[in-house]
Amino acid sequence: MSVAHKLVAIGDVHGRADLLAALLAAVRAEHGNEIRFIFLGDLCDRGPSSAACYDMVLEVLEAHDGSAMLRGNHDEWLLWFLDEGKIDPMWFQYGATTTLASYGFEDITQDRLKTEDGRKALGRARHEIRSNFPGHLQMLKSSPLMLTEGPFALVHAGVDYKKPLDQQDRVDLQWRIKGFVDYTGENTLGAIVIHGHLTVGNKLYYPEIRANRIAVDTGAAMGPYFPLSALVIDLDRQHLSFMRAWAKENQGIEVRPIEAIDCAIGRVPWLDADGFYDADLMFPRPRKRSAR
Repeated sequence: MSVAHKLVAIGDVHGRADLLAALLAAVRAEHGNEIRFIFLGDLCDRGPSSAACYDMVLEVLEAHDGSAMLRGNHDEWLLWFLDEGKIDPMWFQYGATTTLASYGFEDITQDRLKTEDGRKALGRARHEIRSNFPGHLQMLKSSPLMLTEGPFALVHAGVDYKKPLDQQDRVDLQWRIKGFVDYTGENTLGAIVIHGHLTVGNKLYYPEIRANRIAVDTGAAMGPYFPLSALVIDLDRQHLSFMRAWAKENQGIEVRPIEAIDCAIGRVPWLDADGFYDADLMFPRPRKRSAR
């Protein structure tokens, strides 16, 4: 079977199954079914419907060959819990209670875990989620931390520019912010990094295209009216575009396309005003030594 040459990278979902369903439907309607989806991680926590988000991702991976879910730090916390019974100290500060509730286990809070009753409830939750949602656990266990496609590297959080791509470790790929989002040097990786994890800084909550990276986390976890965004890469035409879904108060969910040029921050030498990219301009050319 031929590989689809349109790649759709979706930012951090964080339990917003309502936005994810609308965005997936709109992308398919606009671009057809010959597409591949790459979820940039953090499907769970914070929002109310983590279990439903994983169900949707499983359906997408089954329906669209070559699709994948990258494992973000929040997905990693859930995996540790389901696979090994480990609880990261930060997990309950950043959304574990809502994730467990989405699987049908209400009121398992950090304070309740201090009691014997709470610890028993957590043990029952782990056993039943493992039994009733084996596909979720298997998907988490098999999910990669990074994928490369053409001139792009897709990760959850970031990279260390001091190391080649094949030497990045889990902490770099799931957590790195410092030294990544503020990096202004030459791109020596040979790839433009597409990532989520850190919500974009612009007030419109548009994705951001910068010289070395493209940020796609537009804040779906921050509240009911923040958007979920997707980057659509046409690898044949070398073209970028975006779509985003957000809930409008008392008006349901709206999905709209965004032009790539609207997302460009500063000088992006490899991108033109119509969203076409030139891979030859993305990376520095080796300097020729002068003859002696």
